[in-house]
Amino acid sequence: MVAVENIINFCICALVLGVWLLTKHWFFNDVLAVGLVFFMLKMIKLYSYKVGAIVAQQLNLPIKIELPLIISQPMQPCVLLGLGDMVFPGFFIDFIYRFSKKLQTNIYFLVAIFCYITALALCGIVLVVYEQPQPALFYISPLLLIPLMIVAYRRDEHRQLWNGLETGRKLSNEGRLLSKGN
Repeated sequence: MVAVENIINFCICALVLGVWLLTKHWFFNDVLAVGLVFFMLKMIKLYSYKVGAIVAQQLNLPIKIELPLIISQPMQPCVLLGLGDMVFPGFFIDFIYRFSKKLQTNIYFLVAIFCYITALALCGIVLVVYEQPQPALFYISPLLLIPLMIVAYRRDEHRQLWNGLETGRKLSNEGRLLSKGN
């Protein structure tokens, strides 16, 4: 039997999708995109820094968040933020949060949040100064990966960070999960 809340959620999602298909308005695009980000973050988990570094190089999502430029007069077209600019950091920060809990410290999580906010701010500043779109992952990836590894080296926990959380499954050299028997 289907739960009533699932039917209500489906109707709301169908309504938002229908309005977006008819209007192509940025707000409804953003509602759909954020829903997709939450779904992906709920369903997919990283289990090591190594996999996170590989995903940072290979993730390419075509969907975007559109943010209207309200600082310019008259209002110009929207600034775009790709879902990869939110999904990769979301995967990675979720891994860092779970890693921090395993080590019973919050230093890694705090560094990751600070670095992500700094990277987005830096990207925004460069966008405003040069009036050119910027690939946000150009700032996000190094500002997440490098400081976290520096903290791990200083705490002599870099091997633990690199190898990640125990999953009961081994990783190939490319970061793919191998079957239980391998």
